[in-house]
Amino acid sequence: MSLVMRPITDSFGRVHNYLRLSLTERCNLRCQYCMPATGVPNLAPSAECLTASEIAALAEHLVRQRGIRKLRLTGGEPLVRKDVEQVLDALAPLSAASSTNAAVGTGSGGSPVVALSMTTNAVLLERHLPTLQRCGMRSVNISLDTLRPERFTILTRRSGEIFLPRVLRAIRRAVQAGLDVKVNCVVMRGINDDELLDFCEYFASMETVLRPGRLQAVRFIEFMPFSGNGWESNRFVPYAEMLQRLRGRFEPESREQVQRSLDPHDTTKYWAYRGDGDSALRVGFITSMSNHFCAGCNRLRVTATGHLRTCLFGRTEYGLRHLIQRGDWQELDAVIDAAVARKAFAHGGARDPLRDLPRRTENDRPMTAIGG
Repeated sequence: MSLVMRPITDSFGRVHNYLRLSLTERCNLRCQYCMPATGVPNLAPSAECLTASEIAALAEHLVRQRGIRKLRLTGGEPLVRKDVEQVLDALAPLSAASSTNAAVGTGSGGSPVVALSMTTNAVLLERHLPTLQRCGMRSVNISLDTLRPERFTILTRRSGEIFLPRVLRAIRRAVQAGLDVKVNCVVMRGINDDELLDFCEYFASMETVLRPGRLQAVRFIEFMPFSGNGWESNRFVPYAEMLQRLRGRFEPESREQVQRSLDPHDTTKYWAYRGDGDSALRVGFITSMSNHFCAGCNRLRVTATGHLRTCLFGRTEYGLRHLIQRGDWQELDAVIDAAVARKAFAHGGARDPLRDLPRRTENDRPMTAIGG
């Protein structure tokens, strides 16, 4: 391997230091916005997915040689992977928060390390919390789209009476365990858009009784089109409308809060929510469709089968697994550099996301197979 760090930079000068790595295409829920009602045909068998050692080798190379500083594990649902604890243990030496590494940016001997995080539906989160803590997991984003059991059943096609209490308990346990937690809610008109205030009030109340500062935010995400997820323009609720519905309860964040969280790559527009009594909460909006943030994009995605995607909506994929297996890091770097050089400025090249993306994604992979 080269001893010189080479950042991954596209033709627009954007440095890519954030890798979203999918561990599996499989999931224990069937969320409407993520996969077709009939399920996902032709899921990749385990033999075609990156092994724990291949994941660790790829991550180590990209962290130590190419400047990746944030690594998020996704899926599918990453925690349904049978050897997920083996994967986490293999990544622990790279983690900035593991017991052997003191701070983000350098580990023992000055070696670069990474901020390790995960996106999960939290159904299996509670049982894996000890492993997440041991391996140095810094934060989790938890996908939750309703607080109503009957609606949870409709949205996920799984029992809300069984799973919703489990998810809410896992959120509390994760916060109490010291993880930084963000709750992500995809907003769909006529399905859950009447719960915006409910989410704010519920989690503002939770924040007042749990460890301060660890329930970082509730974030409302604009509904995006993916293959088979039933996206229609009349189900889309834009940021401006969501903000208008809640404006009476919001105020701009303090200058101190803005300065603490200032990040040119942040995908979220944050507001301060003031609830009943003394409750308060940071509330964010991810506005991929109506007010994109592509100018600050620093993300790469690798699917569970080892294919690189430079954009969530970019349909071109680049196989990396055979290069990882051969240990041909020079050729792997060449593939990555060429792929990133071709990266479009926004939305995989779509000019009008509301008009163009539904057509572009119609025959693409569903979200669960891309990696969230």
